[in-house]
Amino acid sequence: MTRQRATRPAGALALCLASLAGAAQAQDFTYGGSIETTLRYYPQDGILPGQTEAGFSPIVSGELNTRTRFENGTLVFEVSGLYNTETGEGYADIPRGYYQYFGDGWDVLVGSNIEYWGVSEGNRVVDTVNQRYTIDQTVDYISLGQPMVNFNLSTGMNATLSLYGLIYFRDRDLGSAATRFRSPFLMSNNDAVYEEGNGRNLDFAARYRTSFNALGGGMDLALSYFDGTNRAPSTLPNVCILPSGVFDQANCAAEVQANSSTVYAVPYYAKLRRYGLELVYSNGDLQLTFEGAISQSLDETYNSVASGAQYSFGGIGPTGDTLTLVAEYLYDDRSVIQPLTIYDDDVFLGFAYSGNDVAGTSIRGGIYYDVNTNAQIYTASYSRRLGDALRLEVAGFGVNSAGTGDPLAFAQDDGFLQVSLEYFF
Repeated sequence: MTRQRATRPAGALALCLASLAGAAQAQDFTYGGSIETTLRYYPQDGILPGQTEAGFSPIVSGELNTRTRFENGTLVFEVSGLYNTETGEGYADIPRGYYQYFGDGWDVLVGSNIEYWGVSEGNRVVDTVNQRYTIDQTVDYISLGQPMVNFNLSTGMNATLSLYGLIYFRDRDLGSAATRFRSPFLMSNNDAVYEEGNGRNLDFAARYRTSFNALGGGMDLALSYFDGTNRAPSTLPNVCILPSGVFDQANCAAEVQANSSTVYAVPYYAKLRRYGLELVYSNGDLQLTFEGAISQSLDETYNSVASGAQYSFGGIGPTGDTLTLVAEYLYDDRSVIQPLTIYDDDVFLGFAYSGNDVAGTSIRGGIYYDVNTNAQIYTASYSRRLGDALRLEVAGFGVNSAGTGDPLAFAQDDGFLQVSLEYFF
């Protein structure tokens, strides 16, 4: 499977780094982890052929992490995984397996790591470096480890320049017929086509971030750049791709018509160049957020935006709880030859209630509303600790599509409820 092939470079690199770091004397060593069991219930059968029927779907996940501190650096190793016992789907990953050396005003990281870019709650349009696990992304945002060499330089005035050499590309797990919340098109990475270097070429990324006072409050700003293979594949007809791996857009329609009996969809990993901007303005309990990206791929340029506001109400109730309200607008003008997005003209409304109690009570919820079709996606979760080592979470997900012409029509019956129990050690 793809996930097995993708983890080998990171694992070998982590072992090499461990040997190099072993030459120095460790000053501190910590470890921890968790095991989580989830019982998910689908009240309705899946609409698409091969999808699971109504009923329970047990899911097991977990992680183990270690951190060793040396005089001038840190060695981090983390493994994680997930397995759905009903569909047989899941992943195994080394999200973090690196050695980071700290110099005077600079540091360098070598190994597998996760870089979270973006400031939006509804959709992070600038987050580009890491591959995502999208088969079970209806509740949690799951990024997978990316082998890299990362150099960070402090440029003064609360500013940092980060450069990334991304030394391996991993295909996205595209799921199977049994997958819920999936596209009607079934594809396999065995048929994948890459515009450049079979996806194994060296990719490059850079990000400059700074913070300063402005307009009576605080401003956080980040500029980013990515040049490499798009982590998300397009869904393209096989007859529209030349032997060289280039998408023949000019002759695509004619090829489909002429070869209609042999046309099938393949995942096409195109070259991507993306410029990103992130802004956060904070003034007391108010935050205004903006993130936007200009992307160039398949001879097209398209724009993506996620912008909105957050306001926090503190000191609620006898324990001083906090309620944060979020409102964002999501926009994307990509064409159908680009990787699919369902957040092209949407409003996101959400909230987060954080209890100031020893149990760490948290209640979160959100709704995505499509301005054009009136379709909605709902998410909600409640969690709290049960003692020192257990955490309980109850979560739900629902879809209300706008009919057969709506891109969400295929997921109309994929709503679920689930209960999770996580043990920490």
